[in-house]
Amino acid sequence: MLNFQIINDLLMQKAEKIAIAVSGGADSMCLTHLLAGWCKENNVELHALIVDHGLRAESSQEAESVKLFLISEGISTHILKWKNAKPKSDIQNQARIARYNLLTQHCKEHSIKHLFVAHTLNDQAETILMRIIRGSGIDGISGMAPKTTLGCITILRPLLKIDRNQIEQHLLNVGWPWVNDPSNLNHKYDRIKVRSILNAYEKEFGNKNLYKRLSLLAQNARTTKKYLSKRVNIAWKKYISINELNYLEVDNAVYNLPQEIKQRLFVRAFKYLNPEANTPRLSSLTHAITELRASTLITKTLMGCLAQKTTKCTTICLEFGKNPLTLDLKINEVNIWYNFKIIVSKEGLVAKPLGKSGWEYLKELGFTKKPKTPIAAIHSMLSIYDGDLLVSAPQINFITPNINIDISIN
Repeated sequence: MLNFQIINDLLMQKAEKIAIAVSGGADSMCLTHLLAGWCKENNVELHALIVDHGLRAESSQEAESVKLFLISEGISTHILKWKNAKPKSDIQNQARIARYNLLTQHCKEHSIKHLFVAHTLNDQAETILMRIIRGSGIDGISGMAPKTTLGCITILRPLLKIDRNQIEQHLLNVGWPWVNDPSNLNHKYDRIKVRSILNAYEKEFGNKNLYKRLSLLAQNARTTKKYLSKRVNIAWKKYISINELNYLEVDNAVYNLPQEIKQRLFVRAFKYLNPEANTPRLSSLTHAITELRASTLITKTLMGCLAQKTTKCTTICLEFGKNPLTLDLKINEVNIWYNFKIIVSKEGLVAKPLGKSGWEYLKELGFTKKPKTPIAAIHSMLSIYDGDLLVSAPQINFITPNINIDISIN
């Protein structure tokens, strides 16, 4: 039977409370059972979080049923509903994004720093094979890591080396029920198709170690990924400088770096400015870098950022036209706007890009653009408005008196 060691191996630091994402399936129910025992033994508060996507008519009833059972076991349980309009396509991916948004938001609101999810050895193998089929590189075949971070939340996956047979046997031994999701049999989803391929392979070749071999592939890829990350860190310090106006200046010598290092360096640069941006497809990234390398005075956009190459360097800033984010700032709380942390003490303030009109207003006040500063970087700068009144453009030290704003790079 499974024991607490798989939890102790990951949760090295003391936590007052933790959360577990529960679907009601065997994997998450098994992990919930293990965590419930571990929490009781270590005096830690456990929160079970059930996401009801509302994609099936019976999903709400199933969520309530799972909640009632967990409450009967003395586990604090909450149902989080996906209330947005449901997508017509890419449903599983959009549902996954919505699920993590709901889970991490709940954790933030309740000061929970550790979220457990019940991905298994089977899930890992399926993920890796899907990514191989799609032509992924090292990052893709690295699969899911046992420990990652999503914003300020640590995501923990203690079951990545445990297969579904062990999990179901554990639940049978302890007498806990689980729900079988009918979508797990629906072959319109890529993951279910891949699952069928893996099952057919094992049946045809009698190879019971295939899942473990794919997991080992992921482990080896992660080792390579760590090495590449170290090389990227060195390149970052050597070739990239952060301008005081929060745009990046990239030495054009980066275009002579090995392709793998170069690609990772540009992704890191884009994510520095736009942390929530999705990593683009490898083909799109490669095409953008190739065009930047080949030409001077060229502009490319990717990941919500704009890269402009001159004879001396490549500047990267937020792309104002693609980043119209307006954020209502909550008082006395840490507000995140792209790569900024903002704390304000006045209600009604809003963060958004400075834009053309904001810059025109500042020019009327006597502000001037420093030589060689890209105008795109000026337009995408952080600004704080009180209604229609611009009260702060902190990157150029403009702030209205009696407005207290604390701003730092996240």
